[in-house]
Amino acid sequence: MCSGRTGFRKCSTHCLWGDHAGHSNQLYKHLLGIYRLFGQDTPNDITLLKVQAQKMSRQINGDDDTFKASDGWLWRFQLRHGIKSITVSGESKSADVESAAAYPTILQDIIDAEGLQDEQIYNADETGLYYRMLPDKTLAEKNDPRQKTGFKKAKQRVTVLLACNKTGHHKLKPLVIGTAKNPHALHHVNRSTLPVVYQSSKNAWMTAYIFKDCFFKNFIPAVRHYLRQQKLEEKAILLLDNCPAHPPASTLSSHDGKIKAVHLPKNTTSIIQPLDQGIIKAFKSHCKRKLITNLLDSAMPPTDYIQTVTMKDVIFTTHYAWGQITTSTIDNCWKKGLGSAFDDDFLGFTETDITEAVAKYNDYAGEEDLEVDPTSVELWATCDNDLPTSENKSDD
Repeated sequence: MCSGRTGFRKCSTHCLWGDHAGHSNQLYKHLLGIYRLFGQDTPNDITLLKVQAQKMSRQINGDDDTFKASDGWLWRFQLRHGIKSITVSGESKSADVESAAAYPTILQDIIDAEGLQDEQIYNADETGLYYRMLPDKTLAEKNDPRQKTGFKKAKQRVTVLLACNKTGHHKLKPLVIGTAKNPHALHHVNRSTLPVVYQSSKNAWMTAYIFKDCFFKNFIPAVRHYLRQQKLEEKAILLLDNCPAHPPASTLSSHDGKIKAVHLPKNTTSIIQPLDQGIIKAFKSHCKRKLITNLLDSAMPPTDYIQTVTMKDVIFTTHYAWGQITTSTIDNCWKKGLGSAFDDDFLGFTETDITEAVAKYNDYAGEEDLEVDPTSVELWATCDNDLPTSENKSDD
């Protein structure tokens, strides 16, 4: 048994392996394995390391485990093994906490000055999506020599723009951006009947032209129509981050100036942008779960099935996943990010989509005798969180 201070907390009845050479080295080897697998494209290093640390601690201590993989523990672990830095995923790495804390008051002033109700306040944001990627070593048969090929190579991606109002009662058609102007799967399809708006660019990234076109041709008409149905004045604001593909707010306004864009402060979106508080994460969880459901329904080997996924499938999966996001989830995410700008109090937000997805994989494993590694599932579920969605990195 260890004595003294460990990398987790003081040793008492259980060794939590922080300074225990064998256990600590085991975790270190896991981290190195992640780097070898993904190289410079390693996603969510911190998240994965913490997940594995929690998992190993539970294996050691069972039901009595109380360890939390805190930032302090992570710092001590890095120091112990000479790890100079671990990439912080997402936009939180450079978040401006002070500006984020001050913005709800600024937004409240805007709302009061414009005389806006919750139905008239919108947010939009992009996210990248690997639409053919399956979990590594999770849904491939144990003896399938192709089991390692799906995850690393199936990196066909799209960018998806999501937009909704504060109440969650108005979710606009998603914008899906692919690389092909005329995907084969959409030949002879009347695109006006699709449940999303489809656009294309060289790298499937958002561009200023695409965003501006979408704002005037899709966002403004959709908002006007919705507010007329609600018997509200046709005025609204659209909160945006400072992505380079988002044109200046001065150029994003209806002809009467009543529907317009408002930029959030730089480097604050990971803290206050509603879509970044759990809406996009829930959406992507539903997309990935739908991919697995379709795979099971196909009765095809995973590595064969993913080759059959078309842009039309992506479009309808996007529509399905967006439809699964509830009004309560959206409202709670708004409150989590910008709660003090509104009259009601944030009562808490709980995310269950990833847990449900893991359960579905475990059910499948029981039926087909496949390997199911929750850590690999966590990796897969977050593998496209940091995909670039525009040509240049923004300050967010």
